[in-house]
Amino acid sequence: SEQIKPTFEEIQTTHQIGGGYDETKKILLEKIDEAGLTDYYNNTELPILEIIRHMGQSGMCVDMKALDEQLKNFEKRIKDFEQKIYKLAGREFLISSPKQLGEVLYDEMGLGQKIKKTATGKRSTNVEMLNSMREEHEIIGLILSWREVTKLYSTYLHPLAGFVGDDGRIHPHFLQTGASTGRFSCENPNMQNLPVKSEYSEAIRNIFVADKGCKLISLDYSQ
Repeated sequence: SEQIKPTFEEIQTTHQIGGGYDETKKILLEKIDEAGLTDYYNNTELPILEIIRHMGQSGMCVDMKALDEQLKNFEKRIKDFEQKIYKLAGREFLISSPKQLGEVLYDEMGLGQKIKKTATGKRSTNVEMLNSMREEHEIIGLILSWREVTKLYSTYLHPLAGFVGDDGRIHPHFLQTGASTGRFSCENPNMQNLPVKSEYSEAIRNIFVADKGCKLISLDYSQ
């Protein structure tokens, strides 16, 4: 809270005079007391720390077989989309490159004639522009699908595999003060940001399983 945040100068001074952790802690506790939040700190925030520690240590169980299968499935999807795009474009190119994609769509295939050029004289290939061109050619839908699958693979599936511990579980780091709204945040990895609206989201979420005799329950903030 900004109300109890010590100034940088206060913290810096304690370290310069050798105060270190104890002096810094003293400043913070004084700020909490001045704000009238000592009772809240002792009876709410501190007990929650133990819950957070337990959450991180418990982690989430991963079905490694399902994860491996989805990694292969997504890799195949990506390659399939690429081959279809190359065939329609008449050549191979770097789909992730806005410059090369623009050359193929606008210059070589003559699509997007109504798309206005930017200040640099180029036409955008962002999602909004491509969506406005969907009806012009089937290659547009394939490019958008390729982008979606590639993003899900590189942002979620592939990184998740690197976070699985020897116990077959992912142990994310939950942050008690990670959001200004008071909600927990999560990092390494961010388990609160798994996709829900994509047609492929279920495939990703299904790699997480409950322990024997337990169930997974999903509750959103409003509940």
